[in-house]
Formats: sequence, structure tokens, C-alpha cells
Amino acid sequence: MTIMPTTCLLAETRMAEISLQYREQVASGAASQWWYLLIPVVAIAIACLIYHFANRPKPVVHAPEGIFDELCKAHRIKGSARGLLELIAEHSRLAHPAALFVSESQFERAVNQSQTHFALDRRRQTALASLRRRLFRGDAAARDEPRSGG
Repeated sequence: MTIMPTTCLLAETRMAEISLQYREQVASGAASQWWYLLIPVVAIAIACLIYHFANRPKPVVHAPEGIFDELCKAHRIKGSARGLLELIAEHSRLAHPAALFVSESQFERAVNQSQTHFALDRRRQTALASLRRRLFRGDAAARDEPRSGG
């Protein structure tokens, strides 16, 4: 029975009684709780940034499709009109779809070649006429004006 009272005495001993340098202070845990919220938010933000920059399509400028894209942007051709140009270029088997923008004769040749693969309904004919005006109406005016300079 002598062992029991010794263990009880050791269990009731406080650290302040053993060492004079020990201080019984409890640090507040409020600041550490913010880390549990901040770390996942930062990790998710970093993952989203990596996903955003990793999945960005690479610009294709020095390729036939890239030149076609840039010419469509320059002429403000969007939506169904652009789709019609892509369809014409595909069915006329042009190596460079941007060749549609070069001259009206090449444009007409491509349209005639592509008509064997698809029919031009009224909606497409209207879009085609609009494209002709948009792409080539400046050519005649530029040829009629006298050139200045040497």
C-alpha cells in the first residue's frame, strides 16, 4: 500500500512547483483557427490559376488557320458569316483559307467549287452577298483613286 500514496502525490504535482521558470499561461487559439480556413482557400486559388493558365489555347498566328482568324477579326466577320467562309474554304479544298480574302476572283472561284458540295439557300446567299461587299467593296474605290506620291 505504500506505492499508492506515492503515485497520487506525483499525479497532483504541478509543473510550477517543480521548476521556477515554468509559467502556466494559455495562448489564445483564435489566430490559429484562421489558418485552417486560409490554407485551403489559398490552395484552391493556386489550383484555379494553374488550371486557367495551363488550359489556355495557344495562339495560332503563323499557320493558315491563324491567319484566317486574324483576317476575320480584322474584317469583323463573326458567327454564321465566318462559318460560311470556313465551309467555303473547306469544300473548295483551299490549302490556305486566308486565300478567300486575297481577291474577288479567288473568292468567286472558291464559292463556285464549293457549291458542288452544298446548296446556297436564301440565307446563305444573303450572307455571301454581305461578305462580298464587306471584303471587296473597297478594292474598286481604291483602284479608281489616283495615287499620290512619287
